[in-house]
Amino acid sequence: MVLPRLGLVFLAYNKAGSSSIEAALHGERSALWEAYARVGHQALRRRGPWKHMDAREFESLFRWRPAVTSLHRVAVVRNPWDRMVSVYHYQRQSVPQKHGRATGLDFRDYVLAGGSGSAFTTFTDFAGDGHGRLKVGTVLRVESLDEDFTALCAERGLSGVSLPRKNTSARGDYRELYDDETREAVARAFAPDIERFGYTF
Repeated sequence: MVLPRLGLVFLAYNKAGSSSIEAALHGERSALWEAYARVGHQALRRRGPWKHMDAREFESLFRWRPAVTSLHRVAVVRNPWDRMVSVYHYQRQSVPQKHGRATGLDFRDYVLAGGSGSAFTTFTDFAGDGHGRLKVGTVLRVESLDEDFTALCAERGLSGVSLPRKNTSARGDYRELYDDETREAVARAFAPDIERFGYTF
């Protein structure tokens, strides 16, 4: 989401509060640049929704548009074990036709089979340059999203904006779905994020 008045670009990491932030900042977005991104994403035949384009695709699409690529980039990270459970339930309930693995397997088998879609995409890969270096200037956390978002708005001179709750689900503690094997599978896959952001199970 391109937010030129705020001097920001929001890169939406899947199942990490992106719908809430997009709803809160909807009035600030540039419809023109979003249409440009949507068409470019389709032309490149990239997989997944255009709004979840990663940092490298963003730079590729807007490489001749320095007014956009020079904007400050923001993204939200989430505890990988928690996010995996959220992705699994979302795929089962909201987009089962695209994610048969999520609908046909229990959580344990889903994780051990490698998930579906963007389930195993690390934040480091999504927001990075492909070599472990992040290409975003500000990283918010789902675990402190209200506070982080309020601070970001204050920094950008935006007041009176509240963060709605979008695409949330009522479920128990994510830890209850894991056993030793699935916990370690996620730990291995998301080692860069766990190390960078200090997440624990």
